[in-house]
Amino acid sequence: MAIIETKELEFDYVTRDEEAKVTEVNRAIDGVSLQIEAGSFVAILGHNGSGKSTLAKTLNGILLPSGGTVLISGMDTADDANLLNIRREVGMVFQNPDNQIIANLVEDDVGFGPENLGVPTEEIWQRVDAALKAVGMTAFRLKSPNHLSGGQKQRVAIAGVLAMKPKILIFDEATSMLDPQGKDEIKRVITELHGESKLTILSITHDIDEVAKSDYVIAMDGGHVAITGTPKEVFKDPEKLKKMKLDVPFSLKLSEELQACGLHVSSHITQEGLVEELCQLHSSM
Repeated sequence: MAIIETKELEFDYVTRDEEAKVTEVNRAIDGVSLQIEAGSFVAILGHNGSGKSTLAKTLNGILLPSGGTVLISGMDTADDANLLNIRREVGMVFQNPDNQIIANLVEDDVGFGPENLGVPTEEIWQRVDAALKAVGMTAFRLKSPNHLSGGQKQRVAIAGVLAMKPKILIFDEATSMLDPQGKDEIKRVITELHGESKLTILSITHDIDEVAKSDYVIAMDGGHVAITGTPKEVFKDPEKLKKMKLDVPFSLKLSEELQACGLHVSSHITQEGLVEELCQLHSSM
């Protein structure tokens, strides 16, 4: 059964004048129907303005559909009675961790969400311990978030969401404001969470190398779903991606250049796969 389902989803950004009259309607999502299975790691890919972040915000009720339906574990986001349970099931990590961190100590920030849910104190600290361990931030629990790097702050933000025990974790361009080291930290955390937990993970991104490690890709363009499939299936048509202002992984480009030079290597969408094959070729020479 799909844990996330949208049916002919539409969302309009509406501009009104001082008298509340509609002056402009901009359709950001147009007729999107999709199903996402529990436990999967799905990358939603698209250039700026493609509708991917708007889609993410409809999945936990931050934005309500202008048309169509969003179902989370069978619960309709348009029904007010469902919103609290939906927001407990769907955790979100945004671009800027400073917008999600509010406490003066890391451990207090991670425990803030469970405390608001009325979780017993002993269980709160158990959740804090587990969440910090999951993102590799246990040693920083008594630090001030103000003294952390961007990547470390984002890991604290992720821990704060994990402590709420969601079933679905959405990363809305969570690496876009980070330096290369910070990006690598968060991408590693996402990969490890997918491997070690039963969470359903959605990564809203334009980072091609991050997309390559997902189970399934949904590429959006102009508010529509343009391409779907495994990373290999999506990246096999680079010309179509270029028309959507998207690229292919560096490792795939390098694989093709090596093939053009006469080296017998496979086409790889991850750097790890290409490096492993090159090492095997070197050792056999």
